[in-house]
Amino acid sequence: MSELLRQRVVFSISDPWELTSERGALPHQGTIVEVSGDRLLLRLDKPIRRRDGAVRWFVASPRHKGTVLTDLLTSAPLNVNLAGTHDRPSGLTDGDLRHATLALAGLYLPDPAVPVLQGELAGLGGLEGCTLLGVHFEAGGYSARLEVECVRAEPGRRRPDADDAVDLVILHLAGIGAFTWNSYLSDEVKSHPELVDGFGEVSMVKVFDGAGDVGVVVAWDLRRRLQVSATKVTIVRPNTEGG
Repeated sequence: MSELLRQRVVFSISDPWELTSERGALPHQGTIVEVSGDRLLLRLDKPIRRRDGAVRWFVASPRHKGTVLTDLLTSAPLNVNLAGTHDRPSGLTDGDLRHATLALAGLYLPDPAVPVLQGELAGLGGLEGCTLLGVHFEAGGYSARLEVECVRAEPGRRRPDADDAVDLVILHLAGIGAFTWNSYLSDEVKSHPELVDGFGEVSMVKVFDGAGDVGVVVAWDLRRRLQVSATKVTIVRPNTEGG
């Protein structure tokens, strides 16, 4: 697979969500400097800053069965597992795995819908402090509807009260490719699921470019989150005029 050597690549990290990008494109750029079996070594142009320091080197391998590294030469993108290291590794082995989307720079076309969706969410305050009412699957599970309720404070007050208007926001997700729900419930709650009555206020909702899919993350904290990749995402506010 020498044809992959020295190829320029772009990629985005979709999991963990705190390393995803809000820029609507694959933000990280680098070069393939080594290929061995079903793994390749990437050297980033600019290191990624993490709590444990800066990471410039990543070992990438295909995430799904039936896909191979040479798929990068004919189509974009490729879902991969990444293992980051501070220094150039002596061997291409798995390590601190995270999920990412990788493409050759010349083949990748950004999804123009992502920045539009990000603008809509920004206008809604990122849905911070809102409540996820429910997740409803449609079309035999290939699509879903996320219903989010927001109570907006009147001008001049920092927090809403019971008399303020309720704004319903619906995210329609069509053509679901992956759906992950990390609840991190305690053993006590797992033993008594009837005690669960929602996760409380949402910390943030983020949309990112998954290269071929639109990624949506609903997060309550660093561990509890809902993450979905879909072919198309639309945001509707039925309580507003024209919504």
